Amino acid sequence: MPTTPPPLQFDHKKGFEIETEHKNAIRELHGFGEKSTIQLIDRYKLGRSTIHRILDYKTTTRARPTRTGRPSKLTDARMSEIIEYCSEKWENRILDYDAIIRELKLDCASSTLQKRLH
Repeated sequence: MPTTPPPLQFDHKKGFEIETEHKNAIRELHGFGEKSTIQLIDRYKLGRSTIHRILDYKTTTRARPTRTGRPSKLTDARMSEIIEYCSEKWENRILDYDAIIRELKLDCASSTLQKRLH
């Protein structure tokens, strides 16, 4: 069930892209609100084909599967290993971030490690 109601205002100008929040609202009204296509056409002043195109989207936003971004230097599995290492002995707990990076031969900055541990 959606947590927020669909927006009440809709100022779509012909020829421009419909905002994602309005596309989500149309899907929510159709799916959860059980509004018919005709009711959506009347409310949003859009054509039948536009409404059907919005309802047929596979994802709510445009997905770019080829864009994955930079790989994380500290994965969750690696962070678990670091936490386990720090909790094994008292000497390991009081090390500073630079010492942990040197001992475990990590390829990241001490500020990165600090952010991930806090």
